Amino acid sequence: MAIYLQDPPPFVAEGIATATRAFGRIADEARAHGAAVAFVLMPARMDANDAEFERGSTAAAPSGIRLKRHAATERFSTALKPLGYPMLDLLPVYASADDIPTLHFVRNSHLTARGHQVTADAMLRFLVASGLVPGRRG
Repeated sequence: MAIYLQDPPPFVAEGIATATRAFGRIADEARAHGAAVAFVLMPARMDANDAEFERGSTAAAPSGIRLKRHAATERFSTALKPLGYPMLDLLPVYASADDIPTLHFVRNSHLTARGHQVTADAMLRFLVASGLVPGRRG
């Protein structure tokens, strides 16, 4: 949860930098071997669901903790963009869904069957639009 803090401790930036270097090395190696490469930003349940974010913010507030909505997506997007690979941010996809609360299970952060379908559809559109895979036929 530290990545969602309004003012995160230094280890958050250090962790993002480490992850970015690792993702970059993996992506470069994959591309060197002929693979198509892209990144997908997968938001947490509280990023897409207003009630979930409000619940988390309210629980953290008495301790003086302020959460920043979409901080993880914003921070990773900013860090990964310079690598130059196509990137799909699923946050707008989830936010535009008519049934946001049904995308994740209530008791954990895992996607439901509906959430997996929404994600798969968005990823296919992204891959085709980015030219990473050929479009669907008939």
